[in-house]
Amino acid sequence: MKKIARILVLVTALSLLAAMCFSACAGADDGSDEIYGNYFPNPGDKANYEESEEYDRRTRESARIPSPDEDFEDDTVVIILDGKHSGTCVPGSVYSYHQVILELWRVDNLDTDNVAELFAVKPGESVGPTYRVMLEVKLKVPGKDKVVEAIKALQDVDMVLVAEPRYNYVAVDD
Repeated sequence: MKKIARILVLVTALSLLAAMCFSACAGADDGSDEIYGNYFPNPGDKANYEESEEYDRRTRESARIPSPDEDFEDDTVVIILDGKHSGTCVPGSVYSYHQVILELWRVDNLDTDNVAELFAVKPGESVGPTYRVMLEVKLKVPGKDKVVEAIKALQDVDMVLVAEPRYNYVAVDD
């Protein structure tokens, strides 16, 4: 019985702690600009956020669906996460590998057991507002048409800034 009482006290304490954290992060009532449930404590944070959002906007506009005739690997998709999910220096930005895997798991034909981080924030690392996490994901069933299908599906995943094939590049002599 004492064990159950201790568990209930622990659960209640954790619930109260979570509620306090949520209310503390809910924003400022002082008229500050709010984003992601936080406020900008100084003008530099706001400038970083604006630069990050503008970078994401421009990048999304330039994204395109490849043709299966292009030279790329038939079993790999490269994914670039948006600023909010890359852990950039804007308030509320967090990179969580596990959250990313949960989102990618919903996309057909992506092998979420075979994901490589090409660029990712290390704990405590300071990055600029245009830094983005880049991942490489293998397909369960290969094929250039399957790569194109996966890219189209990834456009509907909120955290994905850009998805593209892993292009084959060749050095050319001058």
